[in-house]
Amino acid sequence: MKRRAEFLVSKRDGRKEWLRATKLAHSIHLAMSASGATESWRSIDIASTVLMGLRSKLGGRAPLSSADIALASQQVLAALGFVAAADLYSRVGARQRRRQRLLKDLMRERPGESAPVPERASKQAGPCNFEMGNRFSHN
Repeated sequence: MKRRAEFLVSKRDGRKEWLRATKLAHSIHLAMSASGATESWRSIDIASTVLMGLRSKLGGRAPLSSADIALASQQVLAALGFVAAADLYSRVGARQRRRQRLLKDLMRERPGESAPVPERASKQAGPCNFEMGNRFSHN
């Protein structure tokens, strides 16, 4: 089966990847089971409902955005009565966005600065001290 453009997902960082419905179903399952829902086995049905609803709402516009998928997942979870799971789903997404933003800020080099060079660890650096003489050499 050929991949079609309607199954592309535009990530928040600009990348485009193929849609993985199992990944969405797994994240919904984790949110439902963490919230104490006893019907977490319905995560596959909920994920397919989210994707069918997005396809009909957006009219086959390609690619879907990961933000649209997350918002639709939260709305469907809340509409089905899994309000705690919808709240957990949104909290995890917010935490991931904060982590990505922090990593992006840390990795960005400032103009005129080179990347920092790590200092050599001293003998008192920590519990893993590899300067123990020739104990591990095989001479």
